Amino acid sequence: MAWGLFPSGADVAVGVVGLHHIDRAAACAQVAYELDESYSGRGLAIEAVQRVLEFAGEEMGLRRIEARIDPDNSRSVRLAERLGFVRESERDGRGDVIYATSLSRPESGGS
Repeated sequence: MAWGLFPSGADVAVGVVGLHHIDRAAACAQVAYELDESYSGRGLAIEAVQRVLEFAGEEMGLRRIEARIDPDNSRSVRLAERLGFVRESERDGRGDVIYATSLSRPESGGS
């Protein structure tokens, strides 16, 4: 499941954000994101990932999201950390680091 990133006024996608390895029984998935370098630093990626996280929690009922990030990709690490992801572990000898966040359940309205 993926969404293209179209900045205001653009008619071509400059990036993508997606959820994959979705496990509804365990209420978890992985998020991935990629942005054209010329659009980096404009807040597009963080806004898009935040919206996907909201969708994952509110519409899909997911409670845990992982991001597997190359530790040398400092921009991606910072983006994940700004969104509340926490470094958990190294991954299977590939060198990617697993970051994860928990999505809270919406408050139920009631008296």
